[in-house]
Amino acid sequence: MKDSKQYSQRIKKLFSELKRLGGKVVRPEYNDPIEALVYAALNEGMTPAAAKTAYKKILTHFVDLNDLRVSRTEEVVEALGLAQNDINEIVQRLNEILQAVFVKHDRLSLAYLKDMGKRQAREVLEKLEPLSPFVIDYVILTALDGHAVPLTKKIRELLKAGGYVHPDAGEKDITSFLERQISASDAYTFHTLLHRVDGLPEVAETKITKKKTAGKKTKTTKKRTVKK
Repeated sequence: MKDSKQYSQRIKKLFSELKRLGGKVVRPEYNDPIEALVYAALNEGMTPAAAKTAYKKILTHFVDLNDLRVSRTEEVVEALGLAQNDINEIVQRLNEILQAVFVKHDRLSLAYLKDMGKRQAREVLEKLEPLSPFVIDYVILTALDGHAVPLTKKIRELLKAGGYVHPDAGEKDITSFLERQISASDAYTFHTLLHRVDGLPEVAETKITKKKTAGKKTKTTKKRTVKK
């Protein structure tokens, strides 16, 4: 990415500010990567709080994920009880994702990905056409303990608008740039705090100021007079 050194400093300052403002972060635990996939499909179109609520309702209302897959969109929307304008679109996309997994594996489980290398697991997920980069990165990060920084379209736009990444940077450029700036151990915290806020905080540029040497006395040398 262009001017990466300049933006690297801004990202580090942003992360520090997010940690100061964002509160506690608790990493989720998923028994099967497909659980992370379902949550990510919801989270991509909702706030984290709304996605968590929707995910809990899915777990309590439906017998299992296959029951969710074969349910009508109207039934799922009613079960979620959310008033989002695009809720139908979110539910339909989730259904398409579950259907793609079922058609490929004849079951709704991705547990076998845990036995693969991270790169191979990513390649498998990328072949599932309905999956977006955000969903794939979230599964890699949370369910497979990989190094990834999931970004929604909204967050990418906020990063550009806030001057944290180059305005001409593409989706892959931004993702790879952030993965170089944020360590694997910090990736989930950074991702969570980044998506927890409605807008990104402004981080002032650090100005280098010269220290003033105040209070220092200057020595004066008196001329000696030589008596003749």
